[in-house]
Amino acid sequence: MKTLSLFATIFGLAFVPPALAQNKAPEAPKPAATAEALTDATSDGAIKLFVKHMKEADFVKASEMIDTSSESYGDFERMGKEFDPATANPAIEPAQLEFIRRFFADPWKDVEVKKLAEQGPRAQFKLTFFATNAQTKQREERNSLNVDLNQFEQKWRVLATQEMLRPMTPNQPAAAPAAPAEAPKAPEADPAKPAGGQ
Repeated sequence: MKTLSLFATIFGLAFVPPALAQNKAPEAPKPAATAEALTDATSDGAIKLFVKHMKEADFVKASEMIDTSSESYGDFERMGKEFDPATANPAIEPAQLEFIRRFFADPWKDVEVKKLAEQGPRAQFKLTFFATNAQTKQREERNSLNVDLNQFEQKWRVLATQEMLRPMTPNQPAAAPAAPAEAPKAPEADPAKPAGGQ
């Protein structure tokens, strides 16, 4: 329980309690995932690797994709150690650990990556997060953020920020529009008292 409280404090969170059959027909396309070999030698590959690791709840590998000078590098590194089943606190029940891992990983399940700029050893990407609305079953944009990357010694690394630690809870219906403000009504006259009297 101490670990949960620690991470709730660090991250500012409130916790609320197979392979496809092969088609041998020559016209069958190959899956896109096998066609693209991701590497941190390019900015595109590095950001996509980071998103992939976050989606898979592999926070150890995700933290390895982060620039050590980032403001949130230490938080990601601790998250990798605390939430990796191999090194997690044995006092945390496996089901509880998995719940926390999914809490952080689920918002990364449907992320679109778009390059905004790259010049020299710097690049910037826009990550757009989507989730399916539980009521309408429609895919909806939930949040977006710009992420910077640095290149050092031929490797690209993500500059991690606190915003990247605060997941957008999936399947949360959009907030209902606020009711229009009404002018306050005048109090009704008390029939027992004469108008203007005491």
